[in-house]
Amino acid sequence: MADAIMHEDGNENIDEEGDENDTVDELPQYVAPTCDAPEVVEDSEVEIAALTHPGLVREKNEDHYAVLRRYRSSAVVASSLQGEQLPGNEEVATWLLIVADGLGGHTSGEVASATAINAIISLSNKVSSWIMRPSEDEFSERVKLYADAIQAALRDMSEQNPALAGMATTITSVYLCGDQALVVNVGDSRAYLLRDQTIQQITDDHTIARQLQRKGVSKSATKRFRNLVTRSFNTDASKVEFDIFHLHLQPEDQLLLCSDGLNDMVEDDLILQEMSRAGSPQEACKSLVLAALEAGGRDNVTTVLARIN
Repeated sequence: MADAIMHEDGNENIDEEGDENDTVDELPQYVAPTCDAPEVVEDSEVEIAALTHPGLVREKNEDHYAVLRRYRSSAVVASSLQGEQLPGNEEVATWLLIVADGLGGHTSGEVASATAINAIISLSNKVSSWIMRPSEDEFSERVKLYADAIQAALRDMSEQNPALAGMATTITSVYLCGDQALVVNVGDSRAYLLRDQTIQQITDDHTIARQLQRKGVSKSATKRFRNLVTRSFNTDASKVEFDIFHLHLQPEDQLLLCSDGLNDMVEDDLILQEMSRAGSPQEACKSLVLAALEAGGRDNVTTVLARIN
């Protein structure tokens, strides 16, 4: 996703000499960025918050997110067994968290990200069940179904409206089931794990910059290539490769999904700091978005944060 062209300080050139008649009162006053309150979902096992913002440069927001929940429950309604002979009722919730970032510079990025999420939701409603006890092999096969559905939906949209040909989007998602998490990634939207006051990037950016870094090129030398994405969902007929990461969760773990509008503007250490001092996921999401805006807000920024209870 190409960055908007602007000065490092976000301002136009200023005459250093100024005007001798200028006074402090006449200078433009700094106005702190603001954002809406995050959406919040609370459950006995997990607390989730989500927030998206167009940023301070882009005219439209090409990011989208979604949080899905499915229950599997069982209850004995009649039996000749009584009391302690009966096992207890069971209710298990699984969660799917998604962040999609339409690629700037491509046709209708916001349509691509919305179409991809709608394809996921539509297929989720059609499949007989979610995977309640995930194995990596079974999960990988299921993800292939979703990837094909996303590609098909994007192709169908472009066939109906040729102006949408070439649209593309990244997707990063996490599937939560009990103490298990399976993270899926295509593109450069990220997933982070916060545990014991440390932060770890779970996903690997699918960018030219990351390819060069694997070959030994320094981070500073590859900075200008960090928004050149090598994998995405798009209107091509080709299969999309994806990464899957399997995590074993612990109480108080936090999983953060974000578009690159956050991590391009805010270093990982500051992300950790904001998440650590926030009293709740909704406070953390708002603090992270505001931090990206304070740093210039050169891109849309989206955060989805789950705290494991």
